[in-house]
Amino acid sequence: MPGALTMLVELKDARQIHGEPIRRWFMSPAMDLIIWHDEHMKPIGFQLCYDKGRHEKAITWHQGGELVHSAIHAGEDTGLKHKESPILVSDGSPDFVYIKEHFTEQSGKLPPEVAQLVLSALSTHT
Repeated sequence: MPGALTMLVELKDARQIHGEPIRRWFMSPAMDLIIWHDEHMKPIGFQLCYDKGRHEKAITWHQGGELVHSAIHAGEDTGLKHKESPILVSDGSPDFVYIKEHFTEQSGKLPPEVAQLVLSALSTHT
């Protein structure tokens, strides 16, 4: 099992945006996980960003919808003087087995209901 420094841990005081769902943010050196909640703290979606520092990608899910796989274009190498904001771009079919294994390695410190939500969504594709 990875050391505690490589596991997803909750970022306290995650920035909340007025008019958007409540969010919790979990981070590790390799992954980020954002969970969106309704006003009753029921999870209504998530975004799992993986392969940070390499060719970062994201899996996004919203309640009642399908998983969407994207590459994260970091906003670099545009020829502009300033780095642009990162954006999600379509990225075809992901390796769900790899993502699920990688997430499982990182999820040991997550609340069980959070880990189960993500694993359940990923399992529908493996």
